[in-house]
Amino acid sequence: MRHLHLLACSALLLAGCQPADDVPADGGFYGPPIQATYIIEFGEVAVGEEAIRQAAIRAGKQAVLLSPPEVEPPFFSDVEQVVRIEPREELQVHFAFRPTALGRFEQEIELRTNGASQAYRLQGVAVAQEPVCEPAPRTDHFPDVRPRVDVLLLVDDHASMEPFREQLVAEARALPPWLDEAGIDWQLAVTTSSSDAGCAGGSLLGDPPILAGGADASDRLEAVVGAPGCDGNGNGLASAAAAVAAAGDAFRRPEAGLALLVVASRDDNSPGDVVSYARSLEAGRQVGTTSLVRALAVVGGEGGHCEGTEPGSRYGEAVSFLGGSRRSLCDEAWGLADFFAPGATFGMPLTYPLERLPIDLDEDGVLDDADGEIEVRIDGAVVASRNEEAWRVWDYDADRNAVVFYPHFVPAPGQGIEIAYEAHCD
Repeated sequence: MRHLHLLACSALLLAGCQPADDVPADGGFYGPPIQATYIIEFGEVAVGEEAIRQAAIRAGKQAVLLSPPEVEPPFFSDVEQVVRIEPREELQVHFAFRPTALGRFEQEIELRTNGASQAYRLQGVAVAQEPVCEPAPRTDHFPDVRPRVDVLLLVDDHASMEPFREQLVAEARALPPWLDEAGIDWQLAVTTSSSDAGCAGGSLLGDPPILAGGADASDRLEAVVGAPGCDGNGNGLASAAAAVAAAGDAFRRPEAGLALLVVASRDDNSPGDVVSYARSLEAGRQVGTTSLVRALAVVGGEGGHCEGTEPGSRYGEAVSFLGGSRRSLCDEAWGLADFFAPGATFGMPLTYPLERLPIDLDEDGVLDDADGEIEVRIDGAVVASRNEEAWRVWDYDADRNAVVFYPHFVPAPGQGIEIAYEAHCD
């Protein structure tokens, strides 16, 4: 009796088989009478897609006739009618898995020829298709952009501050309207330099303790800074660090800078080193141009030039570490508000990160507006990357995936910025 030899050893598909070295003269199956069921594993296939596997069938000395296997969806075979396999020739039978629904699928089939047969198990898992992401135009919006600053006013509470109290009140009252006029998104709080003998240093003072605008902000600030001192220990830097830590997220906002304004007739008497307090104030800051920590110290001058005050050397050291400026308590004007002037430390952000990666349409390695790859608009008007005098206005920074303005062309507070580009898929 003629038999059919079924090779189930393709490297693509069938598990658990041993390939034959050659075919017996009568074309029979190797091993015991047909016992094994070969597995054709399709693995995971997305619904709507297709996977193909194959089995090799070889005739012996005599031609054989292969009958179409009884295969049901989601499995399919390319043998749809009786096929003649000539002596010593081989036929590749292809099986397909084309799922239309989720789940695991199995099916037992037989390949039959001239009275011989071989069992196979077709099995596969249908999974959901991953969403197709096509590049598409995108616009990132930055509405009403403003500098964001949290201001901590540290006031010395010693009796030696009394000669400067009137000036302190005047300068403090001027802060809220100036911050509003500068278009800054601000918060302001006050603490004092002493934390012993009933003094309130290390906590935020006033009601409410954090000011964020309002018509009465100047009056509320005056009520705090105009109060008499308590002649405590003068641990100013320690009090400032403790007050910021205690207030937590209620005072220190994400991506907001921290401005420490010190007005003190005595030097700092905190027990720790200056750098440790400065680093404590920097803790948790965000990366970016609006998240700086800077200090302005209005303290006694070096060399005894400001009568009734101490030189303020430790506060000066904090300014040197954090960055900022130092002024004399005996100056006619301290200029607290000048610390927030346009173009000063806490100005408008220069960097505007994009939410997706833009496409280099002309593949020249440069993304700009010359090729229509990026368009920048301020309050709806297109802003070219170079002005009429060929000065650079903005650039695309690939490392930060951001549009970066040059300082002389930074948008004004309150303006809306839009950046349009062709976006890559996520």
